[in-house]
Amino acid sequence: MKNIETVEKIIFYSMCGFFLVNLHSTALGNAFLAVGLVLTVYRLWLKHDDIPERFTVGKKCYVAFSAFWVIVLSSCFLSGDVTHCLSAFFKDYVFKVAGFLIIMVACYEKRRLLILIMIEVAVITFNGFAAVYAFLMFNQRTGGQLAIMVMAGLLSIVVPVLISATVLTRGKKCLISVASVAFFAIVAVANGTRGAWVAIVLTAFISVCFMMESWKKRVLVVLVSVLLVAGSVMSGGYVGGRVQSIFKASDRSSMERFYLWQSAYNMFDDNKVLGVGLSRFGGLYKKKYILPEARQPQLYHAHSNVFMVLAECGGLGLIALLALWGQMVWFGLGGWLKTRQFAYIAFFCITSGLFIQGLTEYNMGNTAVMKFFWCSLAVCMQLININAKSELCEGR
Repeated sequence: MKNIETVEKIIFYSMCGFFLVNLHSTALGNAFLAVGLVLTVYRLWLKHDDIPERFTVGKKCYVAFSAFWVIVLSSCFLSGDVTHCLSAFFKDYVFKVAGFLIIMVACYEKRRLLILIMIEVAVITFNGFAAVYAFLMFNQRTGGQLAIMVMAGLLSIVVPVLISATVLTRGKKCLISVASVAFFAIVAVANGTRGAWVAIVLTAFISVCFMMESWKKRVLVVLVSVLLVAGSVMSGGYVGGRVQSIFKASDRSSMERFYLWQSAYNMFDDNKVLGVGLSRFGGLYKKKYILPEARQPQLYHAHSNVFMVLAECGGLGLIALLALWGQMVWFGLGGWLKTRQFAYIAFFCITSGLFIQGLTEYNMGNTAVMKFFWCSLAVCMQLININAKSELCEGR
């Protein structure tokens, strides 16, 4: 027993190191993650009869992910470059997801989970200050010390959670929450990614509406949201210009996305069932599928999770992906309606934020964002498990 506790403690420390460095150093983050993964396998070898109970909550999510996993793997085996596709599969759907498994197996104490949350929030907040400083100094879009799209993906996940938490806080905690939301709103402006703005607004809107118990409050949320969006559209300057460009089909970046999506659809049209194979979009796009009107032949992804999966994994892959997202969204919202536990609404915000931003950005291919995503979901799952156990003990 002491041996298991020692192994779990080392795993926890490795995850602390991972959370601390992952966003700024992929190599160092991978080293911490690899240590945690190896020790997790060793922990399972020492004792594994206690693991199934940690996966009882959210069974349908695990089934949906397994179905998507199998379809993507099948696409790899039936592609024109099996070795290349399997390498991408291991990277995207094994190693990037490893943090979820590690936390579910070895990080099940509430104190440790809260420490992991605090480390990640501190790292993102520090980078937020760097982003705001750079924006004020150079008057241009910035991700701080991170790439712009990495920070955009993180903001799409974190800000809706903070806004939802603000609804539940009272007194001094409410002031701290409001200040945090205001700060990250400024960071989002400095980042300037329109897809992230849309993801934050829509996810927070849905979340807050579900959290409000009276229809009057929900109507108030709708009115405030409409006024904020309308004000942004009509305002001038940097923010107004970025918001207005969302609605302009003639915007150059929007047109390039349309061309990419048409190319992705053409790939699907030639390989309807299982697509062209994982991570083959970039090579085939340049060789065969790029449209004459497109001006960015160097792109290697479709700027959309939906179109990327459609092209690389076919119709079956897209159906499985949408089923997975739908199940995860309902797990979060349905769990909140049944239990009123914040971990469920946080699970929804994390999932929805990534999915909505992913409609116009291939964030599933972003290593730092996806590792953060899976680790965040695991923390939510463990908090839900802890609450479920607590309620079961009280019932007895």
